[in-house]
Amino acid sequence: MFLPKTIELILMLLLVAVLLLVSSEVATALLDNAAYQLKLGRRALLSTYNTTGRGGYN
Repeated sequence: MFLPKTIELILMLLLVAVLLLVSSEVATALLDNAAYQLKLGRRALLSTYNTTGRGGYN
């Protein structure tokens, strides 16, 4: 069961487009010196964050 060449081409173009969008977002965040813009799924700790208090997301 092989996919037709047209469908293979469309899938490859979609993959390349997604990779370019993601890589441009990462490059923009790094160039702006704002790594916190990267969507890591967690809160990025800043250098001014006080770690002597309660931990967690309280």
